Amino acid sequence: MPNTFTVTLPGNWKARWPEIRDAAEKYKFKVIRDGNEIDFDGLGVAGNIKVAGNTAHVTIDRKPFFLSTSLIAHYVTNFLTKYG
Repeated sequence: MPNTFTVTLPGNWKARWPEIRDAAEKYKFKVIRDGNEIDFDGLGVAGNIKVAGNTAHVTIDRKPFFLSTSLIAHYVTNFLTKYG
């Protein structure tokens, strides 16, 4: 069952997309952007981000059983607020 949460983005994520993509790839995540949607997959975690305005709606579709959803949400939120 997918887990969802939202993150408020601090700036213009579209202008910073190359930096976001490069940072994600540095951490071994494959990211694919299609308009305002981003699919990500890496280290056993996969999901989707849909951006509306400055809000990112994050869905985690797959994760290792030993990682809690709250821990993944914490790291995704930190990443998006730093780079988004």
